[in-house]
Amino acid sequence: MDRQATIMIVDDTEMNIDILVEALQEDYELIIAINGLGAIELLEEQKPDLILLDIMMPELNGYELLTIIKEIPVLEHIPVILLSAIADSEAKTKGFALGAVDYITKPFEIVEVKARVKTQLKIEEARLLLENQKLILEEKVKERTRLLERTNSAAIYCLAAVAETRDPE
Repeated sequence: MDRQATIMIVDDTEMNIDILVEALQEDYELIIAINGLGAIELLEEQKPDLILLDIMMPELNGYELLTIIKEIPVLEHIPVILLSAIADSEAKTKGFALGAVDYITKPFEIVEVKARVKTQLKIEEARLLLENQKLILEEKVKERTRLLERTNSAAIYCLAAVAETRDPE
């Protein structure tokens, strides 16, 4: 990416935030929310490139926040990586079903977090590139269709003119 990617960290545990900030601050712009409600307020103002989201939080848990994010059209494509001490497959499956792109169990390895963040940002960059290419191709198809319609009209006009010159009536 040409610009520095923005990552939102949503976690209610200060120690986890400190670890993630220390690991990611050199490579990314960071937005911090200490709970789900705070994250919603920040998302109204800023759109991060990726969200690292803790599941177990008071008031609005990670699953509930993820559901809200995926229901908002301007936010639904933001990749969300869930962070949790819950390591069972049911919790992971629920997260993926709600739209998470990855799941990291706590305590996390910083090298793994960095690798997964980098991977998801590259995937998102590729998705945006494909979306842009799709729009370009759609515009080219529209332009070619307009050109064919003009050519078709000109051909019909020419055929009508030829027919008129052969038959004076």
